[in-house]
Amino acid sequence: MRTTGKNIPNSGLPTVATAGTLDAQAYAWGNSIVSVLSRAEYNFNEKYFVSASLRTDGSSKLSPDNRWGNFWSIAGSWNLAKENFLANTPEINNLRIRASYGVNGTLPSDNYAWRALITYGNKYMSQPGGALGNSPNPDLTWETNYNTNVALEFGLFRNKIFGTVEYYNRDSKDLLQNVPQSMVTGFSSSLRNVGQINNKGVEILLGSDIIQKNDFKWTLSINAATLASKVIKLNDGEDIKLNDGEDIIWYDPTGGDSRTRFIYREGESTLAFYGLEWAGTDQTNGKNVWYMNDPDNPNGDFLFNGKAATYDYTKAKSTIIGDGIASFSGGINSNVEYKNFSLMD
Repeated sequence: MRTTGKNIPNSGLPTVATAGTLDAQAYAWGNSIVSVLSRAEYNFNEKYFVSASLRTDGSSKLSPDNRWGNFWSIAGSWNLAKENFLANTPEINNLRIRASYGVNGTLPSDNYAWRALITYGNKYMSQPGGALGNSPNPDLTWETNYNTNVALEFGLFRNKIFGTVEYYNRDSKDLLQNVPQSMVTGFSSSLRNVGQINNKGVEILLGSDIIQKNDFKWTLSINAATLASKVIKLNDGEDIKLNDGEDIIWYDPTGGDSRTRFIYREGESTLAFYGLEWAGTDQTNGKNVWYMNDPDNPNGDFLFNGKAATYDYTKAKSTIIGDGIASFSGGINSNVEYKNFSLMD
């Protein structure tokens, strides 16, 4: 709440209540969530570990019909280094296989996307006036993520060499996404559950305690990861006035560059750039050339590098021109410790 007063009668009375003209504004904003959590764990002789969890969450970000979700997970690991057939192998200090599978949920970022809001900033001749403030979707539900992880951990030669090799797979269903819509509604987009995507890959960590003496320790490690991210299904069973499999075009969600367009298309990357395909410059006249990418005009205005092309970019059709997801990433990590001080890079 904010209050303002103008025409204070005296500098010795700086309170709003004494002002000749008063003005006040107030708003309420927020969300609540209620969770019930449970977890069970079992450990047999430091060799076999099993755990399971179950939780129920209810959030005001979803309608009363859809706000509750049930999520669970199960995990286990086998410490092979504790087995008799490896107990007398001094070179192996740690050897563990672990796996997990579980479901978790993601909520909309907007507190009120599911319900219609009225704004009262449309005054007319000093009379109050209201207008619809959003494009609601009462059918919004949880985005659910189904996660699988399988990993091998090892430590050799008194953990002089250690590492992890892990495979992961994540299926996200009822994906939350702002979907463009006709401006006849008064709004350019509405939040929907639009389909299913998949992320999978392998992560590798390999390191060594290069120096470990008295109060000084230096650990060096390298890591690498692969990622394949693909749109599996769009508009599956959702009443969003789009045909099954229809592309969804969206813009830079950070707002950093509104010209950056992406597209969700079945079978393509989840971060596929969508735009006009520039072919380069015609060396004979210095003009920019654009590939047509128009199946209705296979020859274009002329052929350039064997493809239909034009000098007029307004004749060209948008297409997928790149992928914003790196298929491989990696890094080097260094950690130096001396007594109670550490330096990481």
